[in-house]
Parts: sequence; C-alpha cells; structure tokens
Amino acid sequence: MGLQIVPVSFREAKDFVNQHHRHNPAPRGWKFGVGVEEDGVLVGVAMAGRPVARALQTRFTLEINRVCTTGARNANSMLYAAIRRAARALGYQTIYTYTMEGESGSSLKAAGFRLETELKARKGWAGSSKQRTRQDKSLRVLLPHCPNQLRVLIWVKPFAAFKKHVNPSHAWEPIIAFSPRWRDDSMTYMRDWVAQPITLKKGLTGAKPPEVLWWLFDAINMTPKDSLADLFPGTGVVEESWRRYVDEWPSLASRINRVQSGWEMGKGRER
Repeated sequence: MGLQIVPVSFREAKDFVNQHHRHNPAPRGWKFGVGVEEDGVLVGVAMAGRPVARALQTRFTLEINRVCTTGARNANSMLYAAIRRAARALGYQTIYTYTMEGESGSSLKAAGFRLETELKARKGWAGSSKQRTRQDKSLRVLLPHCPNQLRVLIWVKPFAAFKKHVNPSHAWEPIIAFSPRWRDDSMTYMRDWVAQPITLKKGLTGAKPPEVLWWLFDAINMTPKDSLADLFPGTGVVEESWRRYVDEWPSLASRINRVQSGWEMGKGRER
C-alpha cells in the first residue's frame, strides 16, 4: 500500500513527536498538522503553527514547527509538501521552517522550499541577531500604539548582567500590562514594581522568576476563574507559576487582604 497522507489530531501528533523526535519536545500548540502512514501504521507527523519569531508573525505567515518520522523513506518530503499545499489552500503566503546545521535539507528542496538564510545558533528564545534596543527607546515606539488603559510595570533586577558599551547598564525590564479589572481601593495597595534577581541556569535565556510572575498576576488582579494562554512557553515557568498561584490563592492572593506577601505596601505602611 505504501505511504499515505492522513489527518491527525493535535494529541496524536504531540504524542508521536514526544516519543520519536531526536532533540525537541512537541510544541504546546498548533494551527494544524498532518500525518503519514505506511500500511496503516503512523510513521510521521508534521505540526504547523504561528512563527516563533515575533518579527515574522503576520496573518499570512506560518511556521512548520516540527516534522518527525520513524525513518520511513520519503516520509519527510511528503509531510512538508502536504503542509505546503494545505497552507496555500488556507491562504498563507509565506511558510517558514528551520533545519539544524549539518542537515542537508533535501526533503525541503523536494517539497519546493528554498533556502532563505543561514542563522547562527542562539542561547535562548530571548536572544537576538541584532544588538538589543534600550528599554526606554522601545517604550517610545510601542506606547503610542497601545490603549490608554494599560499600565507600564517594572521588574527591577538587583543582580543583572553588565555589558560592554552599555553604561548605565540595564537593570530593569518594562512590562506593558492591561487588565479589564484593575485593583481598586477595597484591596490592599501594592507597588507598580518588583525587585527580583534574574534566573540563572534555568534552561533558556530570559526565563522569569516565579516571584515576578506572581507579582504580575496579582498586579493585574487575576483570579482562579481566569485562564492563562502562554504564547511563548519556553521553559514552562509561566504555566507552572500560574498553577501554583491558583492552587495557593487563599495565601498568595486574597481579594481582601494579602497574607505573608513581601512585595506589598498596605495603604501607606509596609506590611
């Protein structure tokens, strides 16, 4: 019977990638995907989603985030070609994907893809191929495009990295936040900044400390009835911190009072 393209669910594709992929886990979400079977047995999947790089995210761009097979001959090129056809049919105009250095890319070429550029490996998702823009300059560009109801909160970093030619050094990070129900006078008062050191050796550059995330959830008045959608999962610390925030809601975030929360200022006095 040979190879045949088949539909797959997100769960099927995720489980297949987690079981068979050589170096990456499955993405936490997708737009769609396809599978390939050989004699009725699933031997490969492809998962497509929004481009990870923010600069590439538009309504008409797509990224093939994972392609994984058991090694069946021609399975890779069939999956790439099937995703490409489906994406075109859905109106996507540009499709991105990446290969590791040392991989030939022959399956991509066979499916009609062409090499656009070669990138050096980065240490984490927060890395950039260009020198980082100063936070204050970035805010001048971003804020005019934001709604009036937002707040700019600050993460102060008592321990931060010092870089050559950046003096004074960056030791804070702006957080542009919006809440449909900002905290009111019936609640204890809190600062619009938090001081926490950066994380070290947490798997990805830019990973946030749980204390910063709990402070942020509290600042925008999130409750266990809310849901969290982490668009850039990285290490998973945001989802894990949210689960703990919900589980320990009575102690971490009561609507009336804060219990043993060191980041708080209670109506003019330190708590």
